[in-house]
Amino acid sequence: MVVAYFFDHHVAYASAVWDPYTARDSNKLDKVQRRAARFVRRDYRRSTSASQLILELGWQSLAERRKTSRLTLLYKAINGLVAIPMDEL
Repeated sequence: MVVAYFFDHHVAYASAVWDPYTARDSNKLDKVQRRAARFVRRDYRRSTSASQLILELGWQSLAERRKTSRLTLLYKAINGLVAIPMDEL
């Protein structure tokens, strides 16, 4: 699970702020997650669904994680838990 930990922290870093700028960036990140799932499960067959592997591993989709991250940041900003001047939003 070291790979999952490494992947998780590097992809999630500041994702609420940079949330993939383009669909192309988002697709690249999803591809990395699918490859990581295949690596962790040691299943490289084309007949195996990478999405199913991600579900079996209990991983949240990256899009869902980014959404949660954005909502968490919004909550923190509204409640003064982060140093974001609300008058500039």
